[in-house]
Parts: sequence; structure tokens; C-alpha cells
Amino acid sequence: MIKGICINNIAIDSKDAVRLCNFYTELLGGDSCIMGNCATLRTQLGLELLFMEADFEYVKP
Repeated sequence: MIKGICINNIAIDSKDAVRLCNFYTELLGGDSCIMGNCATLRTQLGLELLFMEADFEYVKP
């Protein structure tokens, strides 16, 4: 880890953002809420995962 640098938020696209947020909340613990237009998981370590609705199909690289 580089001293003085930390990750605060990570955004994840999903067709069902609330469902994916609930899955990760059960898996990792923490609190879920709606922040702006995003379902959000706040972990016990302070990391926020933002789950955003996406209407496009996943294309493998």
C-alpha cells in the first residue's frame, strides 16, 4: 500500500443494482442505503460500493 493513498468509493454497473447491493451486504456485512441514484453498501472499514443501474449487455473483452 502506498502511504497516504486510499480507495474511498468503487462504482459497479448492474442490471439490478439493489439486488446486487443486497447480495454484497449479506456477504461483506455493513449497511446498505440509497445514495443519490445508487444503491450503496458502506462497509465496516469505511469503503463505499456504489451499485448503478445499467441497461447494456456485458461484452467479454
